[in-house]
Amino acid sequence: MARGTLQQIEKVHPTLKGPDGGVPLGITTPDGKPLWKVVRKRSRSVPELDKNGEQVWKKHATTGEQILKKRKPEFYDEVLIGYEESEGNGNAIFVQWSPPTAEEIKAKERADKIAALGGGRLAELMVDRGVSPEALMDSLAGVKAEAKQETPNASGGEKKAAEAETVEYPHMYAPGRWRMSNGTTLRGKREEAEAAEAALPKLEPVEPTLPVMPEF
Repeated sequence: MARGTLQQIEKVHPTLKGPDGGVPLGITTPDGKPLWKVVRKRSRSVPELDKNGEQVWKKHATTGEQILKKRKPEFYDEVLIGYEESEGNGNAIFVQWSPPTAEEIKAKERADKIAALGGGRLAELMVDRGVSPEALMDSLAGVKAEAKQETPNASGGEKKAAEAETVEYPHMYAPGRWRMSNGTTLRGKREEAEAAEAALPKLEPVEPTLPVMPEF
């Protein structure tokens, strides 16, 4: 081997049979790793209490003064949930695992939705505001059509007026935003916009009258 050349060591992965004393739970992590329950004997230091539940003190041999709270070891069973993972050197380790919290699940769902839309700031806004790609395209198409109606053209005002008459009200010009036939705008659901449009006062047609000519 030439000087300065690192030898590539092939990783060794053992067969994962579960941790010593582990009990299979029959379920897996979201990425498919089998979960095991392991019970381990542990000890901890706890306050030493008398039969009345009072703290026991170490007292001064001469004065009887309380100088130190006594403690004692307590043994208990620690229950761990986890999975085995290879270290790549022929050994396997036990990795403790806990189910994701509601906040973590919500954050992952949001990240997945943003990634499905291609990522970026626009995708984040669409996910946070609950706007689908179809609704966004419909909104852009509505704005484009509205701008086209307001642009003067060579056909004159009569064609523009005829195109304006084909607009149905309430008219959605943006997601959740509606324009009424009287020019006012409203923000809400389609049902609310339709109810508001229906409640607008309707103008009754006025019959033209001829002026009365004086008699000569």
